[in-house]
Amino acid sequence: KVRPAGVDIRIGDDDWSLKDYGVAGKVVWTPGHTMGSVSVILDSGDALVGDLAMNMFPLTVRPGLPIFAVNEKALKRSWNRLLGMGVRTIWPAHGKPFPAEVMKRRIQQA
Repeated sequence: KVRPAGVDIRIGDDDWSLKDYGVAGKVVWTPGHTMGSVSVILDSGDALVGDLAMNMFPLTVRPGLPIFAVNEKALKRSWNRLLGMGVRTIWPAHGKPFPAEVMKRRIQQA
């Protein structure tokens, strides 16, 4: 068993600006893979999404949704929110980056 880690900052539906840290972007709560998942959305349109997406064999043969989600509905809501923010490039934790257009198609197929 693993003991839960403490929470230093609660983001919830409010995004957390990174401008005070010299980063042009924000942290966004993106539950679904896990309920504590967050993504970093840069003003450039790059989205660092961790395990919210995957693009690496043997986890997946094409870029798209993760192989595991605690809450599939929340996962889709998170993706629709990110896509609505105008993200352009997805940077998953596993595999190479890929265009957000790919994720739009994957969400429609799911």
